[in-house]
Amino acid sequence: MGSSHRRPSLLAALCLVALAACADPSAPAADAAAQVLAGKGKGTTKQIMVDSAKMYVASGTVLQRATYLKSDFGSSTCLAPDKEAWLSTGPAGLYVYFPVGSVSVTTCVTVTAYHGGDVVYEFGPHGTQFNVPISLYQDLHATNAAGNLALLTDLFGGYVPAGEADISADGTVQVSEVFPVELIPYDGENARFALFKTTHFSGYVLATGRTSY
Repeated sequence: MGSSHRRPSLLAALCLVALAACADPSAPAADAAAQVLAGKGKGTTKQIMVDSAKMYVASGTVLQRATYLKSDFGSSTCLAPDKEAWLSTGPAGLYVYFPVGSVSVTTCVTVTAYHGGDVVYEFGPHGTQFNVPISLYQDLHATNAAGNLALLTDLFGGYVPAGEADISADGTVQVSEVFPVELIPYDGENARFALFKTTHFSGYVLATGRTSY
């Protein structure tokens, strides 16, 4: 999509990010997010679907936040079939993009970043299906992967059907679906955002050290 077609969504998204930043001074900077919103992550992403014979397909170690969230952070918006939309989690550093045509009828959605150090999110309503893939962008500066090549090259997205219950006390997580991650640079950095795509809502994590079952 050309830049002339992206300007309306960019302006709307920057307003959303700016509001989040006002609410919490630790929120990611709007100018950094702008590079993502302007369309730097356009690669295609495929999903590894759940094997119907077993609930979990892989495990790994949940990525950690650079600064623990003191409380859950939730955000919501209502999607229209003929409009694109963005959703931001403010200090958690997650931006979710919904393309035009994602839904067939007006649908209100939510995302919650859980308190603590795990990069895990809950999306609702559970079971919501999208007509086209939606994009999840995690600001890596809000995580311990920033500048850590070993972690950056080992990232994957994971679907956690039981949410936080799929994460053990030692940080090991079991996932029922695996999503390849695309690393997106910004302002000379090798990687500023981690992007993966999905077509349905539930719980999601970013993790490293994938072991397939």
